[in-house]
Amino acid sequence: MLTYAGRRVLVSLPVLVVASVLVFALVRGVGPDPAAKYRDSRDPHAYQEARADLGLDRPIVVQYGDWLGHFVVGQWGESTDTGRSVSSEIGSALWETLQLAFWAAAVSAAVALLIGTYSGTRTGSAGDHVLTALAFAGLAVPTFWFGLVVIHFLGYELQQLLGTDQPLFYSVPVDTGGGPVEYFRHLALPVLVVSVQLVAGWSRYLRAAMADTMRTDFVRAARARGVPRRRLVVRHGLRNSLTALVTTMAVDIGALVAGLIVTEKVFSIRGMGTVFLDALGAGDTPVLLTWLMVAGAAVVVCNLVADLLYAVLDPRVRLA
Repeated sequence: MLTYAGRRVLVSLPVLVVASVLVFALVRGVGPDPAAKYRDSRDPHAYQEARADLGLDRPIVVQYGDWLGHFVVGQWGESTDTGRSVSSEIGSALWETLQLAFWAAAVSAAVALLIGTYSGTRTGSAGDHVLTALAFAGLAVPTFWFGLVVIHFLGYELQQLLGTDQPLFYSVPVDTGGGPVEYFRHLALPVLVVSVQLVAGWSRYLRAAMADTMRTDFVRAARARGVPRRRLVVRHGLRNSLTALVTTMAVDIGALVAGLIVTEKVFSIRGMGTVFLDALGAGDTPVLLTWLMVAGAAVVVCNLVADLLYAVLDPRVRLA
């Protein structure tokens, strides 16, 4: 297992290097000019001096090597928009996004396992048809619209119904002190919005995999030997079906680091999505470069975790 894990880590490193090249080329090639604000300066030499100070007059290969070397050791520079260190900007935003992504993924995985297992072992039943319709509705609903609906009904209307001074669930960040209850009151609505589409997609993948697994010869043979249904579903059906779901979950969870822009805007959460939009609008190149690398690294790490989970769920992967 350790040898397999080491091989997967070594394979992931070149991917990160290639990603860094693409990110740097993208931002330097078509991204905003960090020295653009000096173009209209009264000093005719201000623009060229700013480019020289930022190292933009050097060859692109030299710029990339300098930036990569600083990035690896954690020297990410300062934001050209706010003046704050990029590490503090990205760090605080990443923490907000990771909290939302973690709870959304945890809730979605638990619900998707229940729905996918039920539908996969009872294909064609009335319950399966109802859950399938709800899954398609969850995939089709726009995140922005659903977020506003949730805020209106679970934030405003529920408060009016209960007749309380404060809403049961907060729709924007509010400083109410600490405590786990207040913590989940802030996260409940955005987690619900993110989880709807995750549950819909993951449950459909698991349903299809479970339906195929339950029709295999080894499951039929186990059923003929009198294996209890619960053991048959959990040990034989679910374990062999999870490998088909792991990739989708890993890609989706990695994408959550950079893909919660709409949800964060609706609920006024200053996460990775909000920081990206602000940096893009301000032409903040140091933040954009770091943001893209962190988002890309999250996808690579999640795929690495998926590869390791493959080896746990199916030992034949390690042998291959």
